[in-house]
Amino acid sequence: MSRDFLTNKWIIGSFLLLIIIAGGCYFWYQHSLTADRKAAADAAEYARQWEKQKAKAKSNTAETTSTQAPAESNTPQNAEKHITNATVTKETAATHGQTGATAENRETAEVRVSPYGFGPYPEVPEGFIDAVGKPFWLLPDELLRQRRKPPSRNVELMQRVMVKLWKQGRTDVEAAFMDGDKIRVHFKNRAYVRYSTVTTLDGKEVKYISSWRAGNSVSQPQPQPGDAYPPGEQDVSPGVELIDMDEEPGINPYEFLGLN
Repeated sequence: MSRDFLTNKWIIGSFLLLIIIAGGCYFWYQHSLTADRKAAADAAEYARQWEKQKAKAKSNTAETTSTQAPAESNTPQNAEKHITNATVTKETAATHGQTGATAENRETAEVRVSPYGFGPYPEVPEGFIDAVGKPFWLLPDELLRQRRKPPSRNVELMQRVMVKLWKQGRTDVEAAFMDGDKIRVHFKNRAYVRYSTVTTLDGKEVKYISSWRAGNSVSQPQPQPGDAYPPGEQDVSPGVELIDMDEEPGINPYEFLGLN
């Protein structure tokens, strides 16, 4: 009986010991798990706070960049933008300046060209207009349109020849006329003549002026009552140079002007 009691006592004791050990293990496990959970929670909270701060810092950076971007000029993008704008402005200003200069030159220095293929009209020297007159290419377009016919080729050639002679120092030019395909220029105190002869009753030949061309500065001699023959050289005013058109060839305008 006593033996059974002892056996039961050991069994109960062992069972209680087992319960105590199991309880200790359970409480130890709970305590350890709580610490791990707390550590995990702390780690998660730390990570969440770090992500929050990172996002906030990124947001502040973007906001600061957006606010300061218009004032910045050293970034590659802004520098390229400024260079592009400067280039466009410079090119635009140059284009406007060139356009304005071209239009101004066209209005103030228009080059007029001969309709007969003689090229641009020559510049008229000072004093020419007062002494000779204004060449037709300097006349207003409206006045030229009012004429029934435009100035002829010969008119242009004569005016070009006179202008060139004036530039060469012949400022005694008065006018010009065509003699066949040649041009003869009227100078002061100069006359172009042709002569003819008549035979008198006693068989003598008398030379007289049968053709006379001169400018306004020279008057043609007129026959006087009682004269048996037309005026001759003896009737011309002193100081007037007479040019025989049958001996003096005149001016070839194309050679003189260098025209083809």
